[in-house]
Amino acid sequence: MKKIIFIFIFIFVFILLIVNPVFSDDLDPKSTFLIYLNNIYGEFTPFEAGYAASNLNIILKSKYKIQLIDNGLSSKALSLEVLKKFNLSTYAEVSGKVTSINLSNSMYKTGISLNILIDNIKTNEIDLEKNKSFEGEESYSITDSRAYTLSKAYIDIFTENIEKIIEILNK
Repeated sequence: MKKIIFIFIFIFVFILLIVNPVFSDDLDPKSTFLIYLNNIYGEFTPFEAGYAASNLNIILKSKYKIQLIDNGLSSKALSLEVLKKFNLSTYAEVSGKVTSINLSNSMYKTGISLNILIDNIKTNEIDLEKNKSFEGEESYSITDSRAYTLSKAYIDIFTENIEKIIEILNK
């Protein structure tokens, strides 16, 4: 009976760790921000948003020592609650729209218009807002093409504005 209870508790703890991952409390507010995709038009999937944020996190962490917390497909209200939970002050809201889908030689190519808004909640105004269109990446499926294009767009727009982003984080 004790073995069954022990196994049950072990499985319960394991499930809780999967459902609610443990985050470290040593997140530095000067080098960490929250990012989420405000899926206004409903054109992107959680896979595409997660793929893009994961690739962006790798680039920012390796080159600039900046860490991000991916809040996935979310809204501003929910993201502000997550900011409070981790005692952070900067968030990046990304919204986008698919502008074109082309098929050529069995390869899909998706164009995206991306809007990024970066704000430090300690200030009263929006600190950075950029809008840019991106030419698509080719792939054998529409989902992969959108994921690759969104990932490339995230990386391009963040690296183009990295000095301003670092300045906003340090406020």
